[in-house]
Amino acid sequence: MVGSVIADLGHRHECISCKAIALRKNDLSMLALTAVDLPDAPWGSANESILPCPHCPTVQLKEVVYSQVYPEPLFFCQSCSGILISHESLGRIRRFRLKLEIKDNFNDWMDPHEGFLSLMAFPIAIIAAWLSDFLVLPAVLLKGIDIQFHELGHTFMSWVSGTPAIPLAIVTIPFAVPKIVTYGIMALSLFYWSSKGRAEGLKGFTAFFYALLVFQFFWTFLIGNGTANEYVVMGGVLGQFLIPLILGLAYFYDLPKFWNWTYLRYGFLFVALYCLEHNSEYWSHIVKGKMPFPYGSVVGGAGDTNGDMNRLVNEFGWTEGSLGRLLNMLGLLCRTTIWCHFGYLLVQKMKSSSSPK
Repeated sequence: MVGSVIADLGHRHECISCKAIALRKNDLSMLALTAVDLPDAPWGSANESILPCPHCPTVQLKEVVYSQVYPEPLFFCQSCSGILISHESLGRIRRFRLKLEIKDNFNDWMDPHEGFLSLMAFPIAIIAAWLSDFLVLPAVLLKGIDIQFHELGHTFMSWVSGTPAIPLAIVTIPFAVPKIVTYGIMALSLFYWSSKGRAEGLKGFTAFFYALLVFQFFWTFLIGNGTANEYVVMGGVLGQFLIPLILGLAYFYDLPKFWNWTYLRYGFLFVALYCLEHNSEYWSHIVKGKMPFPYGSVVGGAGDTNGDMNRLVNEFGWTEGSLGRLLNMLGLLCRTTIWCHFGYLLVQKMKSSSSPK
């Protein structure tokens, strides 16, 4: 109880009629387990009360609040820094601080940079991804997401090549728009996101979008139409590797606050690892001859000569072997990159745990 706690302080005054408690400097911080008595009360705008300070009878107390986050009313002496507070207010402040401490501890536990869950996220996600292949609904949903990554890959390469496109469920639809207009729309969008990252001091996020701006300029104006069309076709399978890689790496970095990325990152990490592992194993089996080369398309089936792999082989001169080795190596690089990030996090966590307090 509050009464038993404040009695342990050894020095306090209590009003007989209203039961208000007069605390000396640092008493409230001791009771609330904080560094200071009042975190951020606005002294300049505080009103002067008619109550005298119990410790400084000639000084009138100021009417203030505990903090801007938790505006519990109390009285403060600017002379001795003493506080006059009711039993009820003190109890509410202590309960507020306890809840806040529990919340902070939970956030620390969940923190992808420091928390314990960060060390378990990867093995849990890998196990969950493996189990998902044995469950019909999760497998269908995740493979559907993988198809969307495929279409987003086509869409992105189309936009940076100067042709706007919209990704649908199983197809990407391009539109005939002047290249300079397409470039301007996408460049403004990328610049907007880079400025959001810069405003919040997110260096990695900002650098990523600046890199995309440079890439877009290069690909729109300095790459020939033939090469651009080739990589628009290849963009689908590249998207199945690179988009999950970006989502997986984003787990380790801060994103703009309004995206509320704190806990969503765990779900996206699971999706990213599932797609990377699934696609890497798929192309590994193709290279080893365990699976046939994926000609055809989702819409037209295996005999569709307009499938991505058909076009890359027939129109752009790729061979089955070169495509298989390229995509197998890409999958290996993506998996290695994301696991190296996790390994670095694990090493840093072990160092911090072993260092003397």
